Amino acid sequence: MVQWSRAFGTRNVVTAGTDFHWVRGESQEDGLDATIGTQVILHRVSGGRQRSAGLFIQDVLTPAANLTISVAVRVDRFRNYDAHNLENTVAGGVIGLPTVNNNAALPERTDTVGTPRIGAVYHATDRINVWANVNSGFRAPTLNELYRQFRKGTTTTLANYSLVPERLVGSEGGVSVVVNRAVTARATLFDNRVRNPVTNVTITTPITPANLPTASATCTPGAAQICVQRQNVGRTEIVGFQTDVEFRLREWMVTGSYMHEKASVKSNDTNTALVGNLLPQVPRNRGSVRIAYMNPKIAIVSFDLQGVGDQFDDDLNTPSRLLPGYGAAGLTVSREVVKRVEAFVGVQNMFNKTFNVATLPTTIGSPRMVAGGVRIRWSAR
Repeated sequence: MVQWSRAFGTRNVVTAGTDFHWVRGESQEDGLDATIGTQVILHRVSGGRQRSAGLFIQDVLTPAANLTISVAVRVDRFRNYDAHNLENTVAGGVIGLPTVNNNAALPERTDTVGTPRIGAVYHATDRINVWANVNSGFRAPTLNELYRQFRKGTTTTLANYSLVPERLVGSEGGVSVVVNRAVTARATLFDNRVRNPVTNVTITTPITPANLPTASATCTPGAAQICVQRQNVGRTEIVGFQTDVEFRLREWMVTGSYMHEKASVKSNDTNTALVGNLLPQVPRNRGSVRIAYMNPKIAIVSFDLQGVGDQFDDDLNTPSRLLPGYGAAGLTVSREVVKRVEAFVGVQNMFNKTFNVATLPTTIGSPRMVAGGVRIRWSAR
């Protein structure tokens, strides 16, 4: 990455730059027999490479002492190439003939995306700030989504080498109020609209490269198998609001936040039945509370509690695949033992709460996890 910045007068600061990314990824898998699951019968190697480069420029203007405006634009170009899905049968531990899904050269793809943005912050008073912005963005499909297929329980997930970038156009606005020396409150409204989002789509007819050209493997849905494929699903919308409150009293700080959002499918030409459904793995309600004691001479202690609401685990919003909401707590403690040396310990899910994070098969989240260590600062900062 290379970045350049310069002030022009007292009211303009211009920043420009470029960055480059190169990624190579490969998944190597062995498929076991369906009878007792101990003999390797299939060997699969799939992956590819992705190269991307971007240019950006931004101007931060201050037309008045209480108003700041930022204008930016970015252009990215990326290429997916050297992609493959190599499958061979295995018998007696010896790799044999290629399968019908063997493909040493999947199609390449190149895309160019431009993403402008404009935002402003207005200092209404010493205690009230108002902000708003309109932005755009994109996300290139990952090598995992493009080329890697896998099976988990009764669900087979197929890759899709023709995925296009997700495109976002969003807007948000909010206000921050310093109520007094101890209390600060913030509220934000947001509306994000995504075109061509990548999600797992349930397929009800047999999949072969012949009847679904974007697939590099086969899958036959039935009572013992669910077939899904990563696809661009048309358009989605994520709209909601977020609130935050912060209270400080000497060494103590208490913060609380709550976010409500509705993420739903707005259009999908390939499967109109999905229109109106909620996006999988996106809860409508989330919140957190954090209590911290910060006294470097004694210790820095932080306790947090997070709550996550119900969420579906599939694109069809099947009632039996609704993941119940849950709450989890964590604790961190740190203290400087000698100059520039700090000892710390942290506990995640400290009450060892059991909660589900996936269905078919039912998968639970991480249990209680404890980590500790020492941090050493070499600089004087």
